Amino acid sequence: TGTKTGILQIASDAHNGAQQVSLTGTGIAPLASATPASIAFGNQLINTASASQAVTVTNAGSAPLTVGTPSIGGANAGDFTIASNACSSAIAVNQTCTINITLTPSATGSRSGTLQIPSDANNGTQTVSLSGSGIAPDLSATPTSLNLGSQLINTASATTAITLTNTGSALLHLGSVSITGSN
Repeated sequence: TGTKTGILQIASDAHNGAQQVSLTGTGIAPLASATPASIAFGNQLINTASASQAVTVTNAGSAPLTVGTPSIGGANAGDFTIASNACSSAIAVNQTCTINITLTPSATGSRSGTLQIPSDANNGTQTVSLSGSGIAPDLSATPTSLNLGSQLINTASATTAITLTNTGSALLHLGSVSITGSN
């Protein structure tokens, strides 16, 4: 990019000799960038979509930037979604567009991916690292079996405790408790 100069020399057998033509021109090219370079979604309940996070694509070059279709790759690519893409037309010099991403973890634990944004810029495809953690509650009851022994009919047995523990990584909401069975 920038101003370039040169001279075109034309040789001939003309009586006035060779001719010269001065050449000047300016090279222009788009220059793409994507910010932020990484997005950490933090903890997210499994099978529940997060709030969207924005990636801004900027053309800092000297010519319009054409952005291709963005994609998500990496270990857990299927857990990340392009929620919206406003980068479908040419981006003028010094202008921006936005791509929004969500995380819907399919399992507990660390989730990772990479947003890839292709373009016609000389600096190639822009990448944004994506990460988050899938969390879920997990209920455990202790003891898992309870024998109340022999009991005189129409009298209450002694109170026996059952301990409920959330061994998962997210807040547990208990619903109703009921007793089922033939007796």
